[in-house]
Amino acid sequence: MEGADLRNASLRNTNLEGANLVEALMDSAILAQVILKGADLRRAILKGAFMINANLEGANVSGANLSTVNLSEALLSGANLENVDLRRATLSRADLSNANLKSANLGNTNLRGAILVGTDLSEVDLSDANLADMNIEGAVFIKAILSGANFNGSNLKGANLTQADLLRATMRQVNLVGAILDGAVLAQADMGEVDLTGAMLRQSFLINANLEAAVLDNANLSGANLSEAILKDASLRNADLSGTDLFRADLRGANFENAKLNNVNLGLARMSGALLNGITLRGANLSGATWIDDRVCGEGSVVSSAGPDYDDQCL
Repeated sequence: MEGADLRNASLRNTNLEGANLVEALMDSAILAQVILKGADLRRAILKGAFMINANLEGANVSGANLSTVNLSEALLSGANLENVDLRRATLSRADLSNANLKSANLGNTNLRGAILVGTDLSEVDLSDANLADMNIEGAVFIKAILSGANFNGSNLKGANLTQADLLRATMRQVNLVGAILDGAVLAQADMGEVDLTGAMLRQSFLINANLEAAVLDNANLSGANLSEAILKDASLRNADLSGTDLFRADLRGANFENAKLNNVNLGLARMSGALLNGITLRGANLSGATWIDDRVCGEGSVVSSAGPDYDDQCL
C-alpha cells in the first residue's frame, strides 16, 4: 500500500497492523480505532485525519504530516514520530510513553492529559504549550523550546531539560526531583514551591526567576546566574552554589544550611533572616548586601576566610 491514495477514506476499526503506508495520502481519512501497530507511515500525509483511539504502538511515522489530526486517547507508545508535523493536532489523553518526538513540530498542539513518561522531546518546539497536571517523568527535553509553557502541577521527576529554553515558563508546584537542567534558560520563570531536590542546574540562567518557597536541597547550582531571582523562604540545604551570581537576589528567610557558597556574588542581595549554619563562603562578594541581621555590608566587602560563625563577615 506504499503511496496509496486513501484521502477521505473511512477505515474505522480496520486492522492495518504492520502495513506499509510509506508516503500514503490519508488526508481527512476516518481512522478511529484503526490498528496501525508497527505500521510504516514514514512521510505519509494524514493532515486532518480523525484517529481517536487509534493504535500506533511502535509505528514508524517519522517525517509524516499529522497537522490538525485528532489523536485523542490514541496509543503511540514506542512510536517513532521524529520530525513529524503535529501543529494544531489534538493528542489529549494519548499515550506517548517512550515515543520518539525528537525535532517534531508541536506548535499549538493539545497535549492535555497525555502520557509522556520517558518520551524523547529533544529539540521540539512547545512554546506556550499547556503541559499542566501531566505525568512527564523521565522525559527528555534536551534543547527543547518551551518558552511560556505551562507545567503547573506536573511530574517531571528525573526529566532531562539540558539547555532547554524555559523563558517565562510557569512551573509552580512542579516535581523536578533529580531533574537535569544544566545550561537551561529559566529567566523570568515562575517556579514558586517547585521541588528541585537533587536537581542539576549548573550554568543555568535563572535571572529574575521566582523560586519563592522552592525546595533546592542537595541541588547543584554551581555557576548559575540567579541575579535578581526571588528565593525568599526557599530551602537550599546542602546545595552547591559555588560561583553563582546572586546579585540583587531576594534571599530573605532562605535556608542555606551546609550549603557551598564559595566565590558567590551576593552584591546588593537581601539576606534578612536567612539561615547560614555550616555554610562555606570563601571569596564571596557581599558589597551592599543586606546581611542576616539587617546590617548593610560595606562597599567592597569580601569574605576571605570560612568559619562557623558568620555574624561578623559583613564588614
